[in-house]
Amino acid sequence: MACSASTRLPAGAGKNYQRYKQVDLADGAEHRPNGRGGRGEGQARIPRRIGPSGQGAAHRAGRRCGRKPRPVRDRRAGVHCGLDSRALGTILPPTRMDTSPPAKLLVIDDEEWLREMVRMALTDRGYLVLEAADGATGIEMARRELPDLVLCDVRMERVDGYLALARLREDPKTAGIPFILMTGMADAEGMRHGMELGADDYLPKPFTLDALFAAVEARLKKARLAREQAEASLTALRDNISLMLPHEMLTPLNGMLPYAELLETAADSLSPAEIAEMGGTIKASTLRLLGLVNHFLTYVRLEIAAADPAQAAALRAATLPDAEAVIGGQARQVAQAAGREADLRLKLVPATLPMTAGHLATLVHECVENAAKFSPPGTAIEVALHLDEIGRPRLSITDGGAGLTPEQIASIGAYMQFGRRTREQQGAGLGLIIARRICELHGARLEISSEPGKGAEVRVLFPPPGQSGSRR
Repeated sequence: MACSASTRLPAGAGKNYQRYKQVDLADGAEHRPNGRGGRGEGQARIPRRIGPSGQGAAHRAGRRCGRKPRPVRDRRAGVHCGLDSRALGTILPPTRMDTSPPAKLLVIDDEEWLREMVRMALTDRGYLVLEAADGATGIEMARRELPDLVLCDVRMERVDGYLALARLREDPKTAGIPFILMTGMADAEGMRHGMELGADDYLPKPFTLDALFAAVEARLKKARLAREQAEASLTALRDNISLMLPHEMLTPLNGMLPYAELLETAADSLSPAEIAEMGGTIKASTLRLLGLVNHFLTYVRLEIAAADPAQAAALRAATLPDAEAVIGGQARQVAQAAGREADLRLKLVPATLPMTAGHLATLVHECVENAAKFSPPGTAIEVALHLDEIGRPRLSITDGGAGLTPEQIASIGAYMQFGRRTREQQGAGLGLIIARRICELHGARLEISSEPGKGAEVRVLFPPPGQSGSRR
């Protein structure tokens, strides 16, 4: 690789030459200042590892004022600019087989020399690299530029790497950006704290360029695969809805149109009682159609949220104190609408749940409505919220109805099969599919246990407090 102006020592190296010399000599570096005919030239042998004590990237940088930089050869390393391919790997730009724009990376570090070395290496690798000298500036740049990945030092003044990570994870626009923490003090407690905040990876200092490239490329590949999978899911969702929705709408419409035509053409020959009966049938069919459309809209919104990394990360970071109030209020509302208030049993303890209020209300609504619809009046519908032995919240909805077959329970997980099997599963329907999707978006798990003729129990197992947003 031919050296360029970008390979010079970081700004200020001349002024602070003695400091650079002291730091780098501790790791085997050499600096040889020369003066020739009024011109100044500095050459540096920077060590093979990039790290917290002044270590650099094993290359030699030379620059003459007013002259175009020229390649130099490190006799010991045997390659131009001193890049030891055996220790570091090549940093030549990869061959690009497509015309897509290069990935945009943001490097946040308060040490200029380290930012410079990382920027040079990643730029030569084919990436577009942005730099920020502190955490506050890095947060600003991330929100403005929306990079594909962030590399951030942990130890910085005022706004450190952990705080920068937390701020970006709180913002829906930046919540899904892969985030790698760089630190020279990678202890187990610090790593756990970073992962709980949503860090994707740790890069311990000192690190080789091979390690840097591997970490960056692994996270970019994972993000790319997630995007491709999300796009495929949305395509499949659109295809299935386009096939399913017209069929499902025909059923309630078939109950409306004949009566509407009869009222239009023969109203004079109908008695008030007959007109009232037809009006009731039309109303019931209309409500069924409205419920169907609302179910589909809810499901589509959930799939769109799941396909958007930023939305998905924001949902996993949500918390709801006093969740028992939302559960109790929604359960009473559904029971009242179904005429089952006397059958409702509430056993709720105070709890904070990792879920939005809207999604929790929808979850409870679907589960309690399903229990009320498929259990006979006079049998109990129990809604319970408790904490297990290690403080994890557990929600359960139990009914005494006909129960579900194993096939019906299994079909609830087949989100995309809006075909014959799903249309004919009269017991479960789209409501429980929506409930399970909500749980997955918030890091919870929905389980169903049932035997035909013995009722059904729906259980929602929430993660421990503070872990729903983890990227483990």
